[in-house]
Amino acid sequence: MTTATDVVSDDTPDPDEPASEPTATVEPKRPWVRISTAIFGVVLVVLISIASLWLITGGRYYIVTTPSMSPVLPVGALALTQPYAARDVRLGTIIAFQPPYGPPRIFMHRVVSVTSSGYVTKGDANPARDPWPVVPFRNVKGVVVQSLPGVGWVVKAMPWFVVGIFLAILLAAYVPWRWGVFSPLISMVIIVTVPLLVLRPLVRGELIYYTQTNHLITARVVNTGLLPLVFTPEAGRSAHVSAGYWTDMHLPQPPKGQRFNITATVDLSVLGWIGLILLCLTPLIIGIVVTVRERNKEKRGQLVVPQYA
Repeated sequence: MTTATDVVSDDTPDPDEPASEPTATVEPKRPWVRISTAIFGVVLVVLISIASLWLITGGRYYIVTTPSMSPVLPVGALALTQPYAARDVRLGTIIAFQPPYGPPRIFMHRVVSVTSSGYVTKGDANPARDPWPVVPFRNVKGVVVQSLPGVGWVVKAMPWFVVGIFLAILLAAYVPWRWGVFSPLISMVIIVTVPLLVLRPLVRGELIYYTQTNHLITARVVNTGLLPLVFTPEAGRSAHVSAGYWTDMHLPQPPKGQRFNITATVDLSVLGWIGLILLCLTPLIIGIVVTVRERNKEKRGQLVVPQYA
């Protein structure tokens, strides 16, 4: 006969058997990671295909780095050219060319006269024609057909964009949700902040030239940045200049032996400042949104958080 004490429950752990280690669960790959990766790949392929087709057909692109053709070709614009043909050039045409002398570089100026030996050129914002007599026909590299303001800055920042996007995808795929806030923060810092700090495309101003008489100075200033500016001299009236444009400022002659100074500051409305602040806070906003969303998914049991021994 058996008693109650002789019955051993199947749920009672064996004291001689070591406790089992907790099994680590694997966090499922987030669907939006796959979607963003696919979208990024498609966009990248399309852009590369368009650029390759343009280059194969003889087109070229140049990033504008000087303000001589503002506002038609502002600093930071991407200028697209097609192969040169004499029939396409007339008075007013903007051509890309290499000067007949000086260091090898590409200029893009407007044709103001046509001669038997070449073209006479001038920058729209320059006070006079170019210093060389003519641009020989053989020095013309193409005819400007399109200007994309601001896109040149994007092309310059492309390495930062690519690194930041890949970093965002990797971090989103492998970083646990508790550290997920750093994924968008780090990637957005690279994608947005670093190019802005390195290239400084937002606030830029340049003095092209100035003339002076006994009592007056005429200075031509250009807004070469992406934000509207107000140019303020030490004496005289301020000038509000939109991005990519220039203006002539008339200043009183400073005392003998002193230079005149002009400062440039951002000229934004209240809504403009709000938009700029929101742009700067974008990394933080995205980080908070991602963290809150992942936390809510865990509370609802839709997120499997890795457990480690």
